[in-house]
Amino acid sequence: MGCSDMLLADPSVSPAVRDMPFTFTQAVVPADTEMRYLPPGGCQPSGFFGEASKVGFTCTTFWPEYIVEASVVPECGPEYNTSVGLCLDGMNEKGLSVASMAVFQPVDRPYSFPNTTDESSGLPALSSIDVAGYILANFETVEQVEQAMVPSKLQIIDDQGTAINIPLHWTVADATGAYGVLEVVGPGEFKVVRNPDKVTTNWPTDLSQADAARWKAQQIEQHGQLNGPLFDPGFCQVSDPGAAARSQGQISDDPCDVITRYTVLAMLKASRWVDRRCMQNATYLPDAFPKRGPYSPANSPDPTHTVIMQGIRILDRVAIPGSWPNNTLTLPTDMTEIQYIRDHLNATIYLRDAGTPRWVKLNIPAALKAAEAAGGGPTFVPVAELAPPDEPWARDVSSLAGAGGASS
Repeated sequence: MGCSDMLLADPSVSPAVRDMPFTFTQAVVPADTEMRYLPPGGCQPSGFFGEASKVGFTCTTFWPEYIVEASVVPECGPEYNTSVGLCLDGMNEKGLSVASMAVFQPVDRPYSFPNTTDESSGLPALSSIDVAGYILANFETVEQVEQAMVPSKLQIIDDQGTAINIPLHWTVADATGAYGVLEVVGPGEFKVVRNPDKVTTNWPTDLSQADAARWKAQQIEQHGQLNGPLFDPGFCQVSDPGAAARSQGQISDDPCDVITRYTVLAMLKASRWVDRRCMQNATYLPDAFPKRGPYSPANSPDPTHTVIMQGIRILDRVAIPGSWPNNTLTLPTDMTEIQYIRDHLNATIYLRDAGTPRWVKLNIPAALKAAEAAGGGPTFVPVAELAPPDEPWARDVSSLAGAGGASS
């Protein structure tokens, strides 16, 4: 369980697959929307506060009302009830995607963003929880993000003044197939690092640790030391909770604990241990969540459909179904696991969660057009309202974007 993201090697679609253990709602944000970012420390406004979005986008988000109602920044007043909410994952109309993931920091790498702004620097500051929304609203390619997200141009501040305060790192991918990770690489230092594996998880937290994961993958492939239940969702947790124990020479009895989720994804992406017949068979798609079966025939498979099938096969082997329908947080929707497949070339996402077991399709330009026709400004569409009928595999719900309630 946990956040995972990978870019598949298919230049016709430039697709990425993603899972995360919660979902809220889909925000649809047209270009020229005023972006009201959270104060990066105390109630001092962000230097980016009030800027208009240059690019339209959609993202998975907390409702704006939650930010104030949950006492995230109550002392700062309703003006910080941000127009978009807190974006966790999304894609813009140019095909650039961002995925936020919690970071499990090893003890010997306590790198993080500073907790306060350095006023003497004169640089605009951004709360780390607003990074995903900022990137989606301002850039079109990974290269642009790489050039802009550097400490000499802006400060990223740890979640001072918010109730979330989760260490994060972010993947960025675009329609050219470029893939990078915005990482904290030293105390207060950050940059976009190109990732040759095109795989990201909560751990390893940086690419130097990924080198060790690749070595482990080679050893396991060579010696065949992989336990079968690893790929069966529900058998065991596909994560790496025993990393510290193994560093001390201890090995867990958990058969899934012999290998990191990063390594599993890297090898699945390379199709090293995947049934190639299943990976290439695009005539069937799962019609149930979270199980891999039963399967329903799908009509007229096409290249995009084939890629979707490959993504589903990978997700179903590494994602454990979410089980948080009743949680202690007061949120607009229940917390359940959500799965995404992103078509960067066509600026389209496919998504589903436990409450919406069949896949739905959201074309970003079409969704933005629907939102603008409904009066402009951001709209919000709970995933449950995107639930499709019994259709072959994915219902196009882009036109529903204008049906959500507009934010004030």
